[in-house]
Amino acid sequence: MKEGYTVIILGCGPVELLAQKLAWLKGAKWVTAVDYIGYRLEHAKQSHHVEIINFEDYENAGAYLHEITKGGADVVIDCVGMVGKKTKEK
Repeated sequence: MKEGYTVIILGCGPVELLAQKLAWLKGAKWVTAVDYIGYRLEHAKQSHHVEIINFEDYENAGAYLHEITKGGADVVIDCVGMVGKKTKEK
């Protein structure tokens, strides 16, 4: 990761919180956290000043992230320790 990067971090558990902090320390210009557990998202927002996305709020969270980052992030960090939760299937 380089200074000025846009970073998306999947998850807001302990490892992901560390990744958020390190992203800022490495000079990221924008960091967002993606999760579905409300209290974890709020903790990340309060303690690490990241943008937060609850993927359950979007039919296609990936498309939304692509849109708000104007083409995608420079770095996406996935350090979720299990298979991710799926959104509603159609």
